[in-house]
Amino acid sequence: MLREAISICPDGVWYRADRKPLFWYTAYHSLFWLDLYLAGQVDGFTPPAPFNLDELDPSGIIPEKPYSKRELADYALFIREKYGRIFPNADEAQLTRTCEVGWGAVTYVELLLDNLRHLQHHAGQLNTLLRMEADIASPWISTRHPK
Repeated sequence: MLREAISICPDGVWYRADRKPLFWYTAYHSLFWLDLYLAGQVDGFTPPAPFNLDELDPSGIIPEKPYSKRELADYALFIREKYGRIFPNADEAQLTRTCEVGWGAVTYVELLLDNLRHLQHHAGQLNTLLRMEADIASPWISTRHPK
């Protein structure tokens, strides 16, 4: 859902700065935390270039320059490949290990479930923005229902 929202978003919605939430930033925020939580810990985590760790700043630093759709589509692909390396061989010990994150300590599987909810929340926001701002919807949304 997130990758699709990124790919179909018109530039006028992507770069619109006078409406909150910012589309591009919400997409980036979702990907950053998905990547971090797949890592399972903050220590040693580094996102791929051109991204950095500013998203961890509790004051809420939003990058001055918007990331492009290509940059975020590439980031989504990077995370998908990372997921493919982690889960085929994950065993019970890996899934039940304790992960220390800024808001507490949880098992890795609990962290992934929280992350899934976070991802769904923001993918829903982005799809709502697409409908409101451009009257478009992802292909998975039925077109038979009234708007």
